[in-house]
Amino acid sequence: ATVDGLTGVYNRLYFQERLQIELENAQKNNYSLSLAIFDIDHFKRFNDTFGHLFGDKVLKHISDLLKKSLRSGDIIARYGGEEFVLLFPRTELKEAFDKVEILREKIAATTIKDELVSASVTVSFGLSAYPDVSANESELLKMADNALYDAKESGRNCVKVACVTDK
Repeated sequence: ATVDGLTGVYNRLYFQERLQIELENAQKNNYSLSLAIFDIDHFKRFNDTFGHLFGDKVLKHISDLLKKSLRSGDIIARYGGEEFVLLFPRTELKEAFDKVEILREKIAATTIKDELVSASVTVSFGLSAYPDVSANESELLKMADNALYDAKESGRNCVKVACVTDK
């Protein structure tokens, strides 16, 4: 099983395998690889206020929007509960930032509805890239995750980029 049953995107295990392969390819062929981690801002509030079925609807909606917005070679996976990861092969940090910012704006501009509830959603992104700021798989993930925490501490609904000094 490589796909998350709820969202229809890849699961964490499959992502870890692909990350290893994509990073090896980037190193061997000398190209950039960018990685973004994001999560849904205040997701617990959706579940607590509107119920877990609406929370599931939020996860599905965002997954569907991203699947439609990414290139065929880009990879999206559910990384944790409301946390997702995006992998952009052959994409430098600046280009990845521009893509992620567009995705963030698309998500913020949508409204998720069911019979009783209508809600808007925002997400926070952390972004890292090989070889710009990360030299290996664990740095790529760790630095994107650190940038995500920076985004949350900066008020959410934004994109933060890892810096070489974040190692």
